[in-house]
Amino acid sequence: MPLRYRKVTVGVCAMDKKAKSKAMLEILNRLEDFPEFEIITFGDDCILNQPIEQWPKVDALISFFSDRFPLAKVQAYAQLRKPFVVNDLDKQWDLLDRRKVYRTLAENDIPVPNHIVINRNVEVKPGVMPDWSRDFEAPGFEEHEDYVELDGKRIDKPFVEKPADAENHNICIYYPHTVGGGYKALFRKVGNQASRYYPPPAPDSSKPYTPVRRDTSFIYEDFMSTGGTDVKVYTVGPNYAHAEARKSPVVDGRVQRDENGKEERFPVLLTPDEKEIARRVCLAFGQTVCGFDLLRTKGRSYVCDVNGWSFVKNSTKYFDDASVCLRAIILQAVAPEHKATMEATEAADQTTTEDDPNAEAMQQQPDESPAEQKKKGKKGQPEPPKEELRAVLAVIRHGDRTPKQKMKMRVKHEPLLQLLNKCTGDRPRKQAKLKTPARLQELLNISRVLYSACLKEGRTFFPDSIHAQGSENAQSEGDSPPLAQPRSSFGSKEEWEEEVEQWKQVVSILQEGGHFSGINRKAQLKPLAWEEIPEDQRKPTKDGKEGPTERVTQALLILKFGGVLTHLGKNQAEFLGRDFRMRMYPGGDPNSDGLLRLHSTYRHDLKIYSSDEGRVQITAAAFIKGLLDLETENNQLTPILASLVNKDAKLLDFVTHEVEEDILHAKQKLYNIMTDGHVKGKNKNKEYSTSDTATYDDFERAGPIGYLRRNSATRVASPIRMPDPRGGSNESKRSSIDAPTSPRSPRGSSPEKTTNSYALMAADRARSLKAARRSIASSAMSAMSSFRNAMLNTLGKCGSDDEKVKAKSSDDEKVK
Repeated sequence: MPLRYRKVTVGVCAMDKKAKSKAMLEILNRLEDFPEFEIITFGDDCILNQPIEQWPKVDALISFFSDRFPLAKVQAYAQLRKPFVVNDLDKQWDLLDRRKVYRTLAENDIPVPNHIVINRNVEVKPGVMPDWSRDFEAPGFEEHEDYVELDGKRIDKPFVEKPADAENHNICIYYPHTVGGGYKALFRKVGNQASRYYPPPAPDSSKPYTPVRRDTSFIYEDFMSTGGTDVKVYTVGPNYAHAEARKSPVVDGRVQRDENGKEERFPVLLTPDEKEIARRVCLAFGQTVCGFDLLRTKGRSYVCDVNGWSFVKNSTKYFDDASVCLRAIILQAVAPEHKATMEATEAADQTTTEDDPNAEAMQQQPDESPAEQKKKGKKGQPEPPKEELRAVLAVIRHGDRTPKQKMKMRVKHEPLLQLLNKCTGDRPRKQAKLKTPARLQELLNISRVLYSACLKEGRTFFPDSIHAQGSENAQSEGDSPPLAQPRSSFGSKEEWEEEVEQWKQVVSILQEGGHFSGINRKAQLKPLAWEEIPEDQRKPTKDGKEGPTERVTQALLILKFGGVLTHLGKNQAEFLGRDFRMRMYPGGDPNSDGLLRLHSTYRHDLKIYSSDEGRVQITAAAFIKGLLDLETENNQLTPILASLVNKDAKLLDFVTHEVEEDILHAKQKLYNIMTDGHVKGKNKNKEYSTSDTATYDDFERAGPIGYLRRNSATRVASPIRMPDPRGGSNESKRSSIDAPTSPRSPRGSSPEKTTNSYALMAADRARSLKAARRSIASSAMSAMSSFRNAMLNTLGKCGSDDEKVKAKSSDDEKVK
């Protein structure tokens, strides 16, 4: 019987675990509801044990690879029965090898991350399951501390290491030393965990960094910062694509789940370019139903993985659209003259690509009554434009840190000058910044040699010196080799002792802590003096250009250390991020996820920028941890720092000299408000105190240090109300706290304790303001007295000495 008069049989040839999953049954049941289809599921026993001649004969075949699936056997069945295959079986072999996937993407002009392929086994032909064991070592592959290289092409850290085996989901991300080093292992979800961070090896290990894996073939690609969110795209034919966003596992590895235990995903809108990418992926791999991963970064989108047959796990609209699209695709291919083909095609054309969040939000809004419309304005008159919040900008300073320290030393030693030329590429007018552990270690080795040589010379010329006597036994076992440039004798013993102390301090600074982390210590070499190079000694560069005409003869060695963010500083930044989220996106629940949902759906464009200072980067990472409610192991912030923080060394270059005075004034005022700042040793035990120059407006702008959250339902008085400077007693102006009505009371604390703590805080701030006022008054009187004394000294020629003394004594009495 022709197909136009009978049902179309659709065979589902897949393992039962996939074919009978909830999402798959949702699509198949909707497809079977159409009167022109009959669904036949093969089952595991038929696929694995029965010959293909005994398999059911179908008009259309839905078949896709999974674990234990005999893909070659299904190919033989397709050649025997000639059904319409929804997903190309030959191309599914390519999906098993990430090397072929990336090659296919590049051949079809689909953007992929910058990458290199390290082959350690031979690619097999389609029809044979590949063996991923290493057959040979990759020629031309080099591994260094901060990058890997293949035939001159370099991939810098952070980079992603992917096995060529597409079924191997053990992916690693290697971080550079500038963000803490180490690596993060990504794996299939185990409970609520999808990744784990491993810190760098101990300082006494053979390598100061984590080596890459070498047991099979790998792809190394640039790590792309996506704002902590991944986009999954699901296609049903080249003209339909559904996209969902989820929390990326590269940040903290914690899986966000809903009340049903499913991973939280939010529908997002695709751009026109991304829709074209989806169409190309669907056609390039011949997979009608296909899923792939999309990376959004810096205004562009890249495909980093293609998964073959994939579908959305929990979306009613997607299930409806997928069944409609599959109905049209199958009828057009199998029975183009079927009576329902035209109807199915028109229905498929009317399906939208993805959910419209704005339309969905409009449907949830209740209709307004006529009374409410009258309140808003008369009919026929346009409502005035409402203000809309377009952006929120926050400028945050780093938290508590250790004191910053700096040391400078003029050097003329040949090893240091050679290091300067090496770091600057033989550019004599350029300074060198040493921040990598390798460069700092090289500087430490040179400093040890110079320190040893200086001590050796002291034992020769100044044997009675304390430094020479104290270090004679320590340096007798192994003397350092002589320097390349001979040293001249010191003019005196004092000059020699001064240089010995300097080299001793340099060595102690560089070897402090036992190893270099690469984020807090740095050194600089600035050229100070030059001399011309004779023409017969000038050497051309490697690229054949003319070499430098001068060389450095003296440089300034600058060591910067300290300024490390303390544990208190990290906690301050994390608390500030959590508080910022709750203030900007308030809700009845302290754990409100308003911002988290907006960030995951790309409706909230979150960008974090930081300068290249280590303490500032760590502050930014800790702030994001609290802002986005992230979890880390052992308080490790490296994954957050690499994934979400955009480092910009020129972030503060726009600050001109005209505003430096205002910046310093603001810093000092904030420091005085936030720290103790005791006045003449009084009130040593008080928890909060103020600047002795702060005014009422300063406190209002700075905000209370300990605040009480308000919500829209309950009116809560301010726990700290500053006295009105225009009059009134402090006692009458203090606010009373009704702790039981506050929804933000600390957990585990009684209402009475909460009330007492806020009352004490308010009283303390009132006393602090009194002290500040007294200090301001005293400073004003002292300034006025100084002004009068200056006037009297100027007019002293016209007056007598007795009158000057009398005026001065009267002013002193007024001050007292």
